Amino acid sequence: MRRINTILIHIIFILLALHGVIGSLLLLGWSHTSIKVPAYCLLGAVLAHAAVGVFLSLKSVKAGISTGKWYTGKNAQLWVKRLSGLGILILIFFHMNVYTTVVDGHFALKEFTTLRMLGQILFIAMIFIHIFVSIKGFLISKGVMKLKERKVDAMLVATVFLLFFTAAVVSYYIQWSF
Repeated sequence: MRRINTILIHIIFILLALHGVIGSLLLLGWSHTSIKVPAYCLLGAVLAHAAVGVFLSLKSVKAGISTGKWYTGKNAQLWVKRLSGLGILILIFFHMNVYTTVVDGHFALKEFTTLRMLGQILFIAMIFIHIFVSIKGFLISKGVMKLKERKVDAMLVATVFLLFFTAAVVSYYIQWSF
């Protein structure tokens, strides 16, 4: 199950970067290309990853119930990972409906309000938290030897991408406001 999850994480990283960059370029007005197929593939991979996470969480809960030992202090990162994943799942459906709609059979943009902007920033923050608490385990599963150095590299790349996505969302909000 963990091997499948590792493959899913690779797919999610690639598709998230692709979706985020293309979406950000659209928001900034630097591109007019929208590709929905990778976005729906990303959604499928995220849902599969969530299903694996639920399965593994249920395993942890069963172990906690049977032994009576929850190790809450030692497993704090695990539960932050699970809760941030749940937050992502909730916000992903908000994200899917925040920018566009169909009115009388025609494609239309929705007004980008302050609430929508804050929701998108919260969504990006949840993704960042989830990556931050998950990256060490991911690198260990890949057999990375220089863990600390690679973790810093991976977080730097993730931070640059997520800051770019956030800047695009804020820029889009400013365009709608003026």
